[in-house]
Amino acid sequence: MKRILILLLLFACQHSSTLGQPASSNQLSLREMQAVLATQDIDAFLSRASKEGWNPPVMYSHWHIENVATNTERPTMEAAREFGKAVAVKIAADTQRLPFPQTTAEALRFSNSYLDLADWLNRSEGYGNIILGSRCLDIAAVGVGCCVLDPAFPEKDLTRLLSRLRPRWLEPQARKEILNEEAGTPLFSVGENNGESNLVETLSRTWQTGQTQVLEKRNPPLKAIRIKQQEERSASAKTQKNQPVPEVSYFDRPEILANLPFFTDDSLDGSTATVAMWDKKQHGQVVSGLESANVDKVEALAKFREKVGGFPTNFAVKHPFYTGGKAAFDLAWRPHATEKTRLLSVTAWQAYDELKHGTFLDQETKLRRAAQSDGVKP
Repeated sequence: MKRILILLLLFACQHSSTLGQPASSNQLSLREMQAVLATQDIDAFLSRASKEGWNPPVMYSHWHIENVATNTERPTMEAAREFGKAVAVKIAADTQRLPFPQTTAEALRFSNSYLDLADWLNRSEGYGNIILGSRCLDIAAVGVGCCVLDPAFPEKDLTRLLSRLRPRWLEPQARKEILNEEAGTPLFSVGENNGESNLVETLSRTWQTGQTQVLEKRNPPLKAIRIKQQEERSASAKTQKNQPVPEVSYFDRPEILANLPFFTDDSLDGSTATVAMWDKKQHGQVVSGLESANVDKVEALAKFREKVGGFPTNFAVKHPFYTGGKAAFDLAWRPHATEKTRLLSVTAWQAYDELKHGTFLDQETKLRRAAQSDGVKP
């Protein structure tokens, strides 16, 4: 008994000696990482991170910290968010400073830098990690697009670059886990628990249902209208032959009703810049997949190059609807088009034209320049 008491006293002394320390080793590591990030370029920072064995912190949303996290967890989470904001500031500064890639070598180096940063940030699954990562992908797509234009750029290297624009950390399963962690409960597993196999649909339906029920709570008559419509659809399905009965509704599930505050995002107040929206709640973007129009354009251009074998040079062609390059691209694509890809030539031409004119830019840079030309604050 006496020996047990001594061991308990020793444990208590060891535990109490950690209290009142100015910062955890994790917070000190974050400060060191932030200091290196502020003074080095992205490649140098990633090289140092590899040498030191640094991993990114999990970056929770400000909403999660305020509404889900415990008092004990908050200081560490806030420190991680500060690091994330520093990354967002670094990216914003670099994209304003760096010129449009002039050579394929520059474009390849440019795209690899941001692809590497995106992958490093998402070694840890988190709300801020995936938002910063998707921002990097949108930027990297500019460099990849320049590589697609170069006929001498090897197809196998292009395939590798394109695959990195669709990373596993952006897939529905990863986003579901992040959303559940953010909500503090397996909120986005409702559809799976009901036997639903399409995870994209599960995420979308859960989010849309929650948003609708928020509106119904604010305006109760809306719920009665919705229930009546559901009953009418169900009755109609039963009376019509071969008409499937509507799926079991997500509405009025206890899991959703108990977490309605999670389904209301903050207004962006006109700005979509990552730095400006860093502390705002934007879980709807994670639900929708953080899609990048640039990635879609580059993939279309690469597919065009692969199937056609290059790009049209003669734009003086006749077309029933289009003119110039758009017409030439459409005519070249027709022998390869399917019902699903018949409009791919339009997207490919848009990417080609923007790349040739140096206007194929990441979304935030494009919006910032448009706002500056209009005299509006971006």
